[in-house]
Amino acid sequence: MKQLSEVPERSVTGQRLALKMTQEAISITKGLTKTARFTCKSDETVDFIHWYQHKDHEPPRRIPYITVSSGLVTHDDSGEREKFTAVTKSYTLALNKMEQSDVATYYCIGDIGSEFHNYKS
Repeated sequence: MKQLSEVPERSVTGQRLALKMTQEAISITKGLTKTARFTCKSDETVDFIHWYQHKDHEPPRRIPYITVSSGLVTHDDSGEREKFTAVTKSYTLALNKMEQSDVATYYCIGDIGSEFHNYKS
């Protein structure tokens, strides 16, 4: 398993800002029009899972995020509901009907109870 975030924990008024998250797949190769799935795991209970897409020479962009307690999947861009789907219980992101423009790095970030999940870049 590849450890994607080895960020030291920091504290602000008792809230941790970084958690250790693990993604099993280092690389996934799928044909055009196929579906790629990425699974994220945490040793700790998290309140939110944020999924990001990072293309070369562009800033990372948040795609869906999951509110774990309710199972709600929220998209910052409502036009992407069919492109990116998420499964709450397994913290899985599905990238549907892959296109050449989907080539990127995809990663997750866990969040425990902070206000930061409403941030939009």
